[in-house]
Amino acid sequence: DLSTTELIEIRDLTVGLKAKLFDLYPITPPFVSAMMDTPHASIPTHIHYHIIPSQVNIRALIHAHNPEIFAKKKAKVQELEEMANILRR
Repeated sequence: DLSTTELIEIRDLTVGLKAKLFDLYPITPPFVSAMMDTPHASIPTHIHYHIIPSQVNIRALIHAHNPEIFAKKKAKVQELEEMANILRR
């Protein structure tokens, strides 16, 4: 139920925290992960961010653990139409 302004403020705060951590710890640049409405979350209807320090390319690490996670998937026409209808509201 956040407004667009609130979402932008949360994003800006997160990016600012990431930049500050990078200034303090340049050897372990942080990676930001946002999760929303995920079925595996303890409360699936909320958003949360993880700011993770990493000495490796985090995308490569995730891909090594689960190669399918970044696989490009084509949406079906029906799915695209449903997304378009939601965006038009």
